[in-house]
Amino acid sequence: MLGEKIKSIRGKNSLTQMQLADILCVSEKTISSWENNRTMPDLNMIYKISDYFKKSFYYLIDDKYKDNINGIEIKIKVDSKEYNRLLDITKSLAKYINTIKQNDTYYVVNNSNSSLRSRNENGKYIFSFKEKLKDSYYKKYNVILDNIVNLNIILSKIGVKEIGEIKKERIIYVYNNKYEFSFDNVDNIGLFIEIKILDLSDNTNNDMLELLSFMNKLNIDLNMIDKNNYVDYLERDIIWKEKN
Repeated sequence: MLGEKIKSIRGKNSLTQMQLADILCVSEKTISSWENNRTMPDLNMIYKISDYFKKSFYYLIDDKYKDNINGIEIKIKVDSKEYNRLLDITKSLAKYINTIKQNDTYYVVNNSNSSLRSRNENGKYIFSFKEKLKDSYYKKYNVILDNIVNLNIILSKIGVKEIGEIKKERIIYVYNNKYEFSFDNVDNIGLFIEIKILDLSDNTNNDMLELLSFMNKLNIDLNMIDKNNYVDYLERDIIWKEKN
């Protein structure tokens, strides 16, 4: 979490809480509150911390959300109250696009930096290969399918095994042609909201700062940012069942 990261870089630079407080023009009590995750610095302060320590802004927030080949998006895991609060706000601000049902089947791949998935999206089948190139940089390759049965036969013949299936309903809104909101109700996992930047500029650092600032205006707690992919929950559930 953010507090642990601030504490870690402060310690590595041999600074006391009082010394860091003087540098940032805040109280020692404020530093202690941040480091113990009782409160969070605002986005401008996070940027100030990253600039002083010459650390990536993304390191403080979450390395997963660096500039990546397929764009920038943030996913948060929420309870039903927060889900409905943000859905109501989004309905009043953004344009409704559609509601889709997605059934995702994941397959075992030998390379831990890659994932393989077939998706049934309202009757349209999409086959995807996602490759981790470096750190949190990914490249995704999609193919539209017209025969999922034959795909499954081919995968079976070459020894590709299924991990399992994830089913979700996704409600999509677009705000100001800039942000896409996806409200996901995932079977047996929970409620999630993904916010994606649709129109990236040449300065992805500013894009990320703008997105986080926008989230702040919506009173979204950045501690709710979820680092897991849905397949991570699937694999965790399989391991738990095997142990029990």
